[in-house]
Amino acid sequence: MEWVAGNSKTALNINRYLSAMEGLGFSGAIIVSEGDEIILRKGYGYANRETRQPYTPGTIQTSASITKQFTGAAILLLESRGELSVDDPITKYFEQVPEEKQNITIHQLLTHSSGLVGGVGRDEDPMEKQPYLDRVLAEPLYFDPGTGYRYSNSGYSLLGMIVEQVSGVNYETFLRNDLLLPSGMTNTRYILPDWDPDEMAVGYRNGETWGKVYKRVWIEDGPNWVLRANGGLHTTVDDMIKWLKTVQGRGVLDIDVARRWTTGYVRENNGFSDYGYGWVVYDHNRWGKVIAHSGSNRIFEADFVWLPESDLFFYIHGIRRWSRRQALVEIFCPQLLIRNLQCRHWWKGISNRVRKLPRSEPANII
Repeated sequence: MEWVAGNSKTALNINRYLSAMEGLGFSGAIIVSEGDEIILRKGYGYANRETRQPYTPGTIQTSASITKQFTGAAILLLESRGELSVDDPITKYFEQVPEEKQNITIHQLLTHSSGLVGGVGRDEDPMEKQPYLDRVLAEPLYFDPGTGYRYSNSGYSLLGMIVEQVSGVNYETFLRNDLLLPSGMTNTRYILPDWDPDEMAVGYRNGETWGKVYKRVWIEDGPNWVLRANGGLHTTVDDMIKWLKTVQGRGVLDIDVARRWTTGYVRENNGFSDYGYGWVVYDHNRWGKVIAHSGSNRIFEADFVWLPESDLFFYIHGIRRWSRRQALVEIFCPQLLIRNLQCRHWWKGISNRVRKLPRSEPANII
């Protein structure tokens, strides 16, 4: 059942804003909590325009790069069991590593400070593990390991390979058995849960049906290695609020491990936020610490935001709409929901129509 807490100004204002965006074409779902209370749980628009299937809190879609926090959690869970260390060099797990890359550590892969290439290939390329690894290791470094920051999907794919090697099972199998199911997350996956395809959102590009990330030129056991462990994990807003307990240290990871997971270690190129183990972390002069991550494949968008000092959380995801003639608002940025928060993925081209909306603009939402 959808829910808007009538006694919460935050819930009422966010719902009013998203309802206005729905009128401009926004399709997605959100869940918001204050403390342990869910104050907003609702879908907007259509998950499938052709069938007029409504977007609900149970609609499934890709979380894109939010997948990285799950990979970070998997690494730390294995470390807590004594099976690896974030200080391990990658030569412990991969053979024939070029000399200039031999000092790269797991910590540097996690924090985008390895100097590795951002990515090789496209999400739709059916690339198996070894060919992908060979291509990544053959690319030149952007800087000496540990001396800079450059966002690298490839680094997280290598982390997924390490998870498989150390655990002895497929990356998704480890996530599902050791992180997701213990967290009560039954609708988060690549291919393992038995989903009804009609529950999945359909994406669009330039007004034409694009389709789904799910099994889009995937290999037999899930996504190809261009995508695996760095993106593409599918979920619902209902599952992601269950994940929040793990992020808070009240779940699979104990509090000390969760704090290490959500600590920022390396300054990003924007000059104000730090990257942790699959998280963007920074301090805000009103809200205090912000622990967040966004995801996008330019078809689907998602944002996870937790403000621990305010005990406020939201997860929002949906379908991005974009054309040269009309740029509808990109709702997936925390900046739209929380006053003055800096956003790493704020897209250009906000529609002039949005500026003409009544007094429900982002600055007044909370």
